[in-house]
Formats: sequence, C-alpha cells, structure tokens
Amino acid sequence: MKGKSWIYSILQMAVIVFLMSCAGVQVDETAIVRERMLRENTSEVFFPVGYEDFHEDKSINYLLNRLHSYGYALMEDMVDAGIKITDFQSVLKVMDDLSVKAEAEGRHMNAAMYIRAIEFYTGWDDPEKTSLYERFVKQFYMAVEKDAFEINDVKYGMGNLATLKVGSEEKNTKGTIIMHAGYDGFKEELYPAMRYLASHGYDVIGFDVPWMGRSKELSDESFSYE
Repeated sequence: MKGKSWIYSILQMAVIVFLMSCAGVQVDETAIVRERMLRENTSEVFFPVGYEDFHEDKSINYLLNRLHSYGYALMEDMVDAGIKITDFQSVLKVMDDLSVKAEAEGRHMNAAMYIRAIEFYTGWDDPEKTSLYERFVKQFYMAVEKDAFEINDVKYGMGNLATLKVGSEEKNTKGTIIMHAGYDGFKEELYPAMRYLASHGYDVIGFDVPWMGRSKELSDESFSYE
C-alpha cells in the first residue's frame, strides 16, 4: 500500500487542479519569481508554479515538492532539506529540525506540515506515529485559529467521519464541493485548495476517510461513496 501512495497523491493533486479550474482559479505565474506569502491566518492563497529539483531521489523530491506546491514550505527550507537529506531515514531528522525552527519562529503552518512529512514516513506500527499526528494538528490549528471554518463529526457506520468545512466567501453560494485526501492524507492538507474554492463562492467540506486522522476509529469500516 505504501509503495503506491505516491500514485494516489499525484491523482489527488490532479483532482484538486481540475476542481480549481472549474471554479475559475487562475495560476499566479508571478509566484515563480516572487516570495510567497506564508499560510498564516489568511484567506488569500497562492500556489507556486513548477516542479523543483530539490533532491536527486524521486520519492524524496516528490515529498519536498508536495509541501512546496501547496505553499506549505519556504523555498529555502526545501532547498536546505534537499541538501541535508541523504536517505529516507535522514528525512525524519532533517524535517524535525525544520519543524522545531519553524515553530520557534511562529511559522505554525510550516511547522505543521514538516511534522506531517515525518509522520508520513513513520511506520504504521511505530508508537510515535500517533504523537506526531497530534503535534501536526496542534500546529495546524494554531496557524488557522483566526480563520472561519467549522469542525464537525458526521455519522458513518458505527462511528463518525471527522469533517472540516470552509464556507463560501460570497453571498450567493454556487454549491458544495466535497474533498478528501485518500488513505495517505489528512483533511487539513487540503486547506489551501478549500480556502481558494471558498473564495470563489463554494462551500467546501473536507473529511478524513476511515483509518485516517480523526476518523481512525472507523478502521474496520469499508469506505463507500454512499
């Protein structure tokens, strides 16, 4: 399953790009050459353009680009990580150092997503995985504490699906878009896309699928479109 996760991630990003194109989202070409805003308590979202060569290993390079392409990571941090990461094991140490630095500087969203990168590479049976997830969500919600959103549990099977809703920023809502990050992602990772779609008139609901995030209690439930 883990070996295929990068394929699911690429498909996930493709779907998000498609949804944003439907909503009239336009790529900010100048994001390539200007310094991008941090994702800190703002509904103004910019998506960096292009795929960078941060690391010679394609899987590690994808991880760093995944963080950068959503605007979750500073360019200089990813360049520094690309230099210091020598193998998969070193990903954990390098990203942890970056997360500690970002937290100390008050860059909570950067810290959250660097911790998420560590969690992603931590084995399912590792006792640290749960605590890493808790560190991730703590930093994430510190970053967006001034934003308008709703957190709800939706009945599903014998338990609940954890949801995050960002309401339309326009008076006349165009409709509702439902999003999830699949079996290797959390709803919080979709936040920039959700915020952007909301700014274009849509109510957007992201949720953790069974096995993931706050929906982990549903690990024995099958996931159905119904």
